[in-house]
Amino acid sequence: MDPLRTERAVNSRLRPAIPVTNMTQDPAGQTDAAIAKLIASDGTLTPHFQAYTKYEQAYKDRLEARDKAYSAALGDAMKLQQWPMDGVSYQEDVDTAWDRWMALGFKIEIEKAIAALVAQGADEAIALVARAKEKYRSSLHEF
Repeated sequence: MDPLRTERAVNSRLRPAIPVTNMTQDPAGQTDAAIAKLIASDGTLTPHFQAYTKYEQAYKDRLEARDKAYSAALGDAMKLQQWPMDGVSYQEDVDTAWDRWMALGFKIEIEKAIAALVAQGADEAIALVARAKEKYRSSLHEF
């Protein structure tokens, strides 16, 4: 078999199915659009980004609960033997949290915006998002 032909076939399979856009065509416009998806004009998180962080945290909580239960099962032979049955409910909780994050948490939209900022090297924008995210999280504790 021709090695050059094989290399071309492998390379064609490695190319992304979705064409990559040229981020440098309008970096300021894309950066502004990405920031607008994350941060409102008053400096707070957008409702979509708030939903994203809410469902992200719910997903991480379910993962942590599953991992703690599995860790406890590792310490007890009887629990470990039951884990294939007991672990199903934990995994279902994780899967449900993931589905909610995807459906209600605007996961793809927010992560595309973050990726656009990272691709632009928008360190200031990322810092602004981090500050707004921290401000939002701290406001949850104020009653």
